Amino acid sequence: MATFNQQGQTVVGTQNNAETITIGQAQNKSEFIVELQQLKQLLDKAVDEKLITGEKAIDAEMHVKKAVLQAQENKPDKNTLISHLKSAKELVTSADKITAGLSSIISKVGVLF
Repeated sequence: MATFNQQGQTVVGTQNNAETITIGQAQNKSEFIVELQQLKQLLDKAVDEKLITGEKAIDAEMHVKKAVLQAQENKPDKNTLISHLKSAKELVTSADKITAGLSSIISKVGVLF
């Protein structure tokens, strides 16, 4: 059975995950980037399943992509990274897994950058 580690977050409703998803466990920049990429995959899946649609889907995908690019910079800008992640979070409130994942990732920015 898959687990979704959300570091103290509460999941409401049914959660069906095909694999183990651990977001918010990153201990360094490389792991953080991997988590962002996992989150992007979750977002892509939510868009494919029409959990997020229209402009919200497009804008959320853009913000997550920009967050990935920012995190990959030699010296990522913490405020820009948080801004993109918070913007994405505001757009995906209908997809609990992604919202919880974004919350976990946002909390890691302050620790890792």
